[in-house]
Amino acid sequence: MPVPATFAPAAEEPPLLLIFHTGDVHGCAREMTDGKKEGQGQLASLGYARMKTFINRQAAGGKMLLDGGDALHGQPLAAAGRGEHIARLLELLEYDALALGGHDFDHGLPRLMELRKRYKLNYIAANIISREDGAALLPPYVVKEFGGLKVGVFGLSSPSTPRLTSPEHLHSVIFGNPEDAVEIAKVMADKLRREAGADLVIALCHLGTAPQSEFSAQDLAREVEGLDLVIDGRGPGNGFSALVGETLVVSAGSRLQNLGQVAVTRDEDGQLLLTPSLIPAPSFAAVTPDAIVDTLAGELEEEAERERSRTAARLPFALNGERGSVRNGSANFGRLACAALQRAARADAAILTSGDFHASLPAGGLSRKNLAAALAERSVVTVRFKGADLMRALNHGLSRVNGSGFPQFYGLRVTARESRAPNADGSVSRRCRAESVEVGNRPLDPSADYTVAISDHMYRGGDGYRMFARYLSQADPARLAEIDRDEVLTIIVEDPAAR
Repeated sequence: MPVPATFAPAAEEPPLLLIFHTGDVHGCAREMTDGKKEGQGQLASLGYARMKTFINRQAAGGKMLLDGGDALHGQPLAAAGRGEHIARLLELLEYDALALGGHDFDHGLPRLMELRKRYKLNYIAANIISREDGAALLPPYVVKEFGGLKVGVFGLSSPSTPRLTSPEHLHSVIFGNPEDAVEIAKVMADKLRREAGADLVIALCHLGTAPQSEFSAQDLAREVEGLDLVIDGRGPGNGFSALVGETLVVSAGSRLQNLGQVAVTRDEDGQLLLTPSLIPAPSFAAVTPDAIVDTLAGELEEEAERERSRTAARLPFALNGERGSVRNGSANFGRLACAALQRAARADAAILTSGDFHASLPAGGLSRKNLAAALAERSVVTVRFKGADLMRALNHGLSRVNGSGFPQFYGLRVTARESRAPNADGSVSRRCRAESVEVGNRPLDPSADYTVAISDHMYRGGDGYRMFARYLSQADPARLAEIDRDEVLTIIVEDPAAR
C-alpha cells in the first residue's frame, strides 16, 4: 500500500486510528525534569502516568500502544526486583504489543518469560527461535481490528542481540543474521496481508535508525516489500521519521523524551494516510498524571530506593577516588571499576576517564546508592579499535595529568615516561607518554583489533578523545554492544573476585 508524504495535513475529524509508540525507555517510568533540583526545570522524560492520561484523552476511532524494546532494564526502578517493577507498570498501561531489545534479557530469559506470563505482557518476536525444537519463542505477531480497519503487527529483534547481553542468558535461542531477519519479515508481511487480511502491516522492531546500525530499520524497509510502517525502538534519543521507498520508518527516541504518534486516516480516494509526529516531554507539563499509575510508580520507586540504600557488600579496604589521585596516576578505585567493566563487557581492556570518579569509598558497608554517587552512571559501550588508535587514546589521556581526561584502565600494562615543563606563570606542567603497552601480556600491535570498553562520553569524543570519532560513522560499525552501568555496579558490589 503506497504511503503518501509523511507531512500529510492533519485530519479535520478524529483519525481512524492513533498508534502511540515508545522505545528504549530503559526504566524511565517516572517523570524527570532537566533541573538540578527536584521540581525545577521542564520535563525531560514524560513518565508513564502522564502518558496514560494523554492517550486516554485523545479522540480517535481506535488507539494502539506499542513498545520497541528495552523497557525492563536501566534505571534503579528497573534494576530493583529484576524487572518486576517495570512489568507491573507495563501491565497497567495495556500495551497492545512489545518488541524485545537486548537489555530486556539482562535479567535472564527465564525471568523474562516469568514476567511476561505473570503480568500478561504481549511480547512478540518472529525471529527468536528455540535451539531445541526450532519453534518460535513467542507469538510472532498480533492482529487487531478497529472499526473495520485490520492491523497486523509482527515483532523483530536485532540479530545482534546475543552481543548485547550475557551469552548465558540466550544459550537456548537463536536470532539469526540480518539476511534471516529479512526473509522472516517478508514471510510475516505476506502472511499478515494475504492470510490475516490486514489493511495495515507494521514491523515493530529493535534494530536502530542511526547510520552506524549494523542492520537498521531503514535497511528492513528497503529490503521488504509490503511494509506500511516500521516502528523502531532503539533510539536515537531525539527520535526519527523518514519515508523509505513506500514505507514509513519512525522512532520515538529514548527514555520517554518523546511519545511517538502515527495518525491513520483516509484520503478522498479511500487510501490510507500515515501521519507521524513526536510529542516532546515538555508538552506534557499540563497533563495530570493517571492516579493509579502514578501511585504505583511512586510506591515502587520508594521500594527501589530502600533497596539501593541497603548495605549490599562490605569493602575490606577503602577505594581511592580522590581527585588528586585519579587525575595523577593509577588508583585502586579506577582499577577495580575498570576490571568490573572489562568483565561485564567481555573485552580485552577497559578505560574510563578520571572525571568518572567523584569520591572515595571507605572500607565497610557499601550500598549501590553510595557507589553510584562515587562513580558516574554514564552509558558504557564495547568497541573494536585498531591498536594504533588505542595507543593514541592512551597517550592523549596520559598527557592530561591533573585533568578530567586522565585515564584509569584495566587489562593494559603501560610503561610511561613523565616530563615536566615550566609555564610562564611559574607553574610546572606534567605530561606522560607511553613507552610500551601490553594487552593480555603481549605487546600492543598497531594493526590488530582490540575490544575495549569505554564510556559513551569518550566514544563520542569527550575530553578530547577525538581519535574515536571515525568509528562513529563506519558502515560496519565499531560499536559492538552497550553495557548498562548497573551491571558494572552489580559486579563491584556482589563479585568478591572483582575486588
